[in-house]
Amino acid sequence: MALLVANEPNLALILCSDISSHGLTPDSCTFSIIIKCHCKRNDPDEAKRVLDRMLENGLKPNVATLTMLINSFCKRGRLQKAFEAFEVMERIGCRPTVQTYNCLLKGLCYVGRVEEAYELLEDIKKSSIAPDIYTYTAVMDGFCKVGRSDEAMELLNEALETGLTPSAVTFNTLLEGYSKEGRPLKGIGVLKKMEQRNCMPDYISYSTLLHGLCRKFLKENDLLEDAYQMFEKMNKRPYVIDHRTYSLVIQALSMGKKVDDALASLHQLIRRGYIPRINTMNSIIRAFCAEGKIDKAFSVLVLMYETHKIPSRISYDLMIRELNRQGKSLEACNVYGAALVRGVVPIKKPQQ
Repeated sequence: MALLVANEPNLALILCSDISSHGLTPDSCTFSIIIKCHCKRNDPDEAKRVLDRMLENGLKPNVATLTMLINSFCKRGRLQKAFEAFEVMERIGCRPTVQTYNCLLKGLCYVGRVEEAYELLEDIKKSSIAPDIYTYTAVMDGFCKVGRSDEAMELLNEALETGLTPSAVTFNTLLEGYSKEGRPLKGIGVLKKMEQRNCMPDYISYSTLLHGLCRKFLKENDLLEDAYQMFEKMNKRPYVIDHRTYSLVIQALSMGKKVDDALASLHQLIRRGYIPRINTMNSIIRAFCAEGKIDKAFSVLVLMYETHKIPSRISYDLMIRELNRQGKSLEACNVYGAALVRGVVPIKKPQQ
């Protein structure tokens, strides 16, 4: 057991194989440890074979051992095998716990059998076993994954009515669901509910909602202010904002004509050790050119060189087009020449 706890299942199994050579007979505890070791090794089939051998010897596993085996099958989407192990519990009179049911619920939702998961939840509520917040979260996650976040919200309200305390994981499940469905405003409502329940939003909460707001804005040109406020909240907290989040926010700010804020976020991204993507920087160049601020667009082009990024053809084309529009043919020629030196041939050419 010490080896198993130390995450050394292979050594534990070697030790177990030595038992018979000492004239010892494995007992129920020994078999249970072996089953758990095979589950740790991601080999539930071998664990099931050990379980069968254990039962043949007239020994019975405890509920923790069988729950671990059920969970091992569920994590791989092998629900038939998981329910076979569950039937063993019933056959030998081993009463399942709420943790056992939670494993089955997560397994059902993992393979998209959400209706069955919901029916099982209803059965649990009718039994003597009280569902916990993980029970509700498992089914909520299943609903959210298939675009039924409103039904997940109903389950959250039901959990709250029964006196359960949701964790950030529970709320994040809903935030992810509404974000995927393109309904980030619903996500803002979830965030407010978190705060009302004194559940502190974590990085995943803010990041999920921010991504939903930005994606919605990029499609429909609204919610930019909400997205930027969310980004500012993240900046004020001790979170390490990832590269993808910065890129999405910069593109949204650029499209929303908050180009100076986009440029400030770009510099912040670089200060944090990230190397910006070309399309992220091009979005700022495009926005500055659209406003006729060619000097600022040029500063982003220079920034590409400084961060060891070779500007793309699009980068140079944007600059040359705007310089031509402003009648700055000499500057356009310089940009065109700089592109050729770096092996890039722009489509746009300086006006004669």
